[in-house]
Amino acid sequence: MNEMREFGEVIAVKGKMITVRFPRKTACGHCGMCAVKPNDAHVDMRMEDTIGCKTGDRVEVNISNGTVLKMSLLVYTMPLVVALIGFFIAYFCGAAEVWQLVAFVASLTVGFLALSLIDKRYALSKRGKPYLVRIISESEVMENAGTDKSEL
Repeated sequence: MNEMREFGEVIAVKGKMITVRFPRKTACGHCGMCAVKPNDAHVDMRMEDTIGCKTGDRVEVNISNGTVLKMSLLVYTMPLVVALIGFFIAYFCGAAEVWQLVAFVASLTVGFLALSLIDKRYALSKRGKPYLVRIISESEVMENAGTDKSEL
């Protein structure tokens, strides 16, 4: 499986959920997927604590590259495709331009509602979610202090 390995710090623990802060990499670009402000130097991610973390722990997290690509494709294309289908149905039925516009907007709304339902269903599944691999020991942090500090 093609996965991206990230290192971050646990900044909050609440029950079985933790928040991990990752340094923002230049490879992140400005796609807006993670809803981070352009000037933020970090990304915070909530996830299930499966290994018993404490605030301040450094952790390794795996994120499936395929999942990120599939979800971004779905988010950017699905509502538009549904809206275009609604528009073309109205167009080929000979509806007036105003009704074509209404069909486009209504179909766009349906596309976003469907996307919302898919997102809720996906959030309940374990497939493709980022997961904790291990807590990084203090000695590993010190050993790698001379290397790329953004990774630890």
